[in-house]
Amino acid sequence: EPEATVIINEREKTYAITGKVRVLPCRVQKGRIVIEVPGRAEAGKPRPADGVVLLNDVLDSLGPTQETAADVIDLIKLLHNAGALKARLIVR
Repeated sequence: EPEATVIINEREKTYAITGKVRVLPCRVQKGRIVIEVPGRAEAGKPRPADGVVLLNDVLDSLGPTQETAADVIDLIKLLHNAGALKARLIVR
């Protein structure tokens, strides 16, 4: 399995995720966009059976709410700065 890595190209506003990038419990916000990963299962906030939350699932949960690529990149950086992103982050 590939190493858990997130590669961000700021100039082109793109990102790539390799491996299983885990997200630890946290809460980050950028404007109206909030990402909250609870520390334990709570009513109305289901968690996977194995307790592992992956970055791909977090980003998929944002749904069609009109985030730009720049918004998603900023959210990934916020997760990393909060110590919640369990991956190597490469910013180009």
